[in-house]
Amino acid sequence: MKKITLLLLVFLIGSVLWAQNRYALVIGNSNYERGGRLPNAINDTNDISSALRELGYQVVLRQNLNRADMVREIDAFVSRLNSNANSEGFFWYAGHAMQIEGESYILPINVDLQSEISVKNTSFSINTFTEQLNRIRNKINVIVLDACRAPPELLIDQEVPSLISSIESSGGEVYRVIRPIQLTSPDLYLIYSTAPGTLASDGVQGSRNSPFAQAFLNNIKSTDPLIMMIAHVTSDTLGLTNQRQRPFTSGSMGRDNINYSLNPAGRSTPEPPVPAFVTVPGSTLTEKFNWIRNNAASNTKYLIEVNRNENIPPQELRLPSGRNNVSITLRGVLGVHTINLSENGRLFNIRSGITLVLENITLVGRINNSTHLIEVGSGGNLTMNTGSTVMGNTGGGLFVTSEGSCYMYAGTITGNRGFNGDALGRAGYFGAVFNAGYFEMHGGTIFNNIGGTGGNGGNASSLGETGDRAGRGGCGGVTNTGRFIMFDGSITNNNGGAGGVGGRGGDGNNINGNGGAGGVGGEGGIGGVYNSSSGIFHMYGGIVNGNSGGSGGMGGRGGDGAVVNSRLAGQGGRGGAGGQGGWSNLRNEGTFYISDGITVLSNHSAAIAQRGSLHSFGFVRLGDLSTSPNPIHVINGVLQ
Repeated sequence: MKKITLLLLVFLIGSVLWAQNRYALVIGNSNYERGGRLPNAINDTNDISSALRELGYQVVLRQNLNRADMVREIDAFVSRLNSNANSEGFFWYAGHAMQIEGESYILPINVDLQSEISVKNTSFSINTFTEQLNRIRNKINVIVLDACRAPPELLIDQEVPSLISSIESSGGEVYRVIRPIQLTSPDLYLIYSTAPGTLASDGVQGSRNSPFAQAFLNNIKSTDPLIMMIAHVTSDTLGLTNQRQRPFTSGSMGRDNINYSLNPAGRSTPEPPVPAFVTVPGSTLTEKFNWIRNNAASNTKYLIEVNRNENIPPQELRLPSGRNNVSITLRGVLGVHTINLSENGRLFNIRSGITLVLENITLVGRINNSTHLIEVGSGGNLTMNTGSTVMGNTGGGLFVTSEGSCYMYAGTITGNRGFNGDALGRAGYFGAVFNAGYFEMHGGTIFNNIGGTGGNGGNASSLGETGDRAGRGGCGGVTNTGRFIMFDGSITNNNGGAGGVGGRGGDGNNINGNGGAGGVGGEGGIGGVYNSSSGIFHMYGGIVNGNSGGSGGMGGRGGDGAVVNSRLAGQGGRGGAGGQGGWSNLRNEGTFYISDGITVLSNHSAAIAQRGSLHSFGFVRLGDLSTSPNPIHVINGVLQ
């Protein structure tokens, strides 16, 4: 009995000491004096506060604050964190917010909306708040902003007084507003309820919580690391909003906090956690995926354990009619196991409403495949965790469509090769990743992939004409036409495909006798990252290094001069110019944001032209960028 009492005492003391390090400030603003009421902000903060208390946080809950009260509470919160070097801070805000001149503000209920200056003077700057947290250097701080992030021009024609007015959809949903914030601390992690430029729902009429708050509450007791927990929150939010609202994260975890959890293992709350997974029946992977297609229920997490290597045919991961928000974790047991594609096609075609999570699984394609190995379709999601690999496929590794998403927390994409372009001068295909949707890279590496060779130019179809230009080689690493957010990880040692050979010029005719010129050889493919004109690429961390541009293609042969009555009647056409070598690491034609301290390294461009680390034809915004050995070249673009 004494032993049991002693153990209980030790547990209680440990719990008290643990709680002494965990502080939370939760603010919910609903009843704005000048409109914009958010019915669920109060419910959200009540429920989040209760959940945080169960996890050992000392919670201060404040609602409907004016500016003076908001400033006082935030200053007191920062002081509490500063009093303990091991403190863990958690801040949740539900309410209206806006951005003015690049700075983000959360709005008290008495905000003055007469002008931008009055808004700034009567609200609270989140940028100032993050600067305060950066200075105190405690263990870790997490900021959650459940406010929408549409720019003011989406809400009203630049009329500040209406920026916070309620925006209500036909379905009765009310929305909130905010934009991204630049973070510098390695242990400051910011979670937005929605992606940049989009609206966050306060919930449909009659609902208790906003969709994001409901998704967060569904996962808050998870013992997973926070960055993995947020992947599940994202999946749930997408499901609850019919794929309209996608949460977004910013900042990073330092080395000591990479596995930080809101509910650390061994410190679980007295209430048992909600069962994480439903095990899928079946003796083979094919049987298990068939079961998913026929029986999966909405809002359910399924587990498929893989205990041996298997060969399987292409799988379309789709749900029964009317089902949505299903997570499938494919997990290798007792080590990493391999799933080989047994016949040509896409190993996984992830359809709407499904999140596929890979853990300790290697997916292997085919050398002569007819398509990419994985496709994430509209409304689908792929999450790559520890031990996951996508490799060995001709036709490309991973294709994310315009409404699909991928979250890469660890793992590798390697050894993939793009198709060669066809004979009509088409560009070679991508090697590793083509993202037309949304891609977050928090870790892992994309390396040793090769873009396809550009297609050869067509031969001249008429006498004396010039041969066609050849196609450009494909990008070896990442081709982005959507939104790509890089927090960590590396894109390295990828090779652009070679340019194709220019087409042959037409032979001389009987009029002037001269042969046509050969076609121009194709440009070599980009080695690391190709951000197209429609692409938006944010680089908050990680390395793009050591990639090689593809060699330029040979120019086409000129046509022969005409021969009339056994005599040469014209000159042969000149050979086509050779294609230029491809960019090594980065080529930007769209919008490229680079945060402070990021380094883009090395320059391994091949063949004719040596090219620098980053070349841009579009918009580039820099923090403190270092490039070596060559500088940034901006061509017909804008550099800030």
